[in-house]
Amino acid sequence: MKYKLDVDEEVLKWLRTLQSKQYKQIAQKMFSLMSNPTPQDSLKLDEGKYRVDSGEFRIGYTVNHEKQLVTVFLIGKRNDDEFYRLLKRK
Repeated sequence: MKYKLDVDEEVLKWLRTLQSKQYKQIAQKMFSLMSNPTPQDSLKLDEGKYRVDSGEFRIGYTVNHEKQLVTVFLIGKRNDDEFYRLLKRK
């Protein structure tokens, strides 16, 4: 089953600021969510939100199984809890 991928506009802007190696690494992880939206290394957060790690970053996303849609809404660094601070604001 193939899911569609939707990426928040703020996330797209932020991705453009990364070095190409980091960009490719995160993009590969996001695209892998299309075939497996809840991989073994994902962690379910509150309100139907998930997070998965990609290198030194965490990717926050939601899954709508009825619409077969994965929506990436947040990416943040994992080593300084930036991701969780940003998550509280969303």
